[in-house]
Amino acid sequence: MACALAALVGCGGDEKVTFTIDEQEVGRISEELVEVAIGDFEVPVPVAYVDDESNTRYKNAVLFRFHLDALVDPHEASSARRLVERNSSTLNDRVMTTCRNSTIGELLDPQLNAFRSRALDAVQPIFEGHLLRRLVITDVITDPL
Repeated sequence: MACALAALVGCGGDEKVTFTIDEQEVGRISEELVEVAIGDFEVPVPVAYVDDESNTRYKNAVLFRFHLDALVDPHEASSARRLVERNSSTLNDRVMTTCRNSTIGELLDPQLNAFRSRALDAVQPIFEGHLLRRLVITDVITDPL
């Protein structure tokens, strides 16, 4: 085993090993996952502001609209759809709470990285841990209120 590791890494050399994924590999990975619709969301997102009396208050700043899908393995798609149907109100609550706890900057981020990460953490338990691979957020519109 040590010989195999040395052969892979190199024998004492300082060469860096780089890994690349070509377009065909990326396409293969995306083809292996199936989208399961979680739903369409329209969430008024509050923003904190300080008024004249130095009290923190909240007002709705934007209406955050989007469509959310879960990416799952094809053999788990029917299970995932059943879990979405059975837990739709819990999923809605968790996604809406994640929206409302996000900052405006996070919701205006074109990649939605922070939001997507927190939303994944919030809904992952509903998918019994192993089913949900990623979340896909599409049709994003943020309208000022």
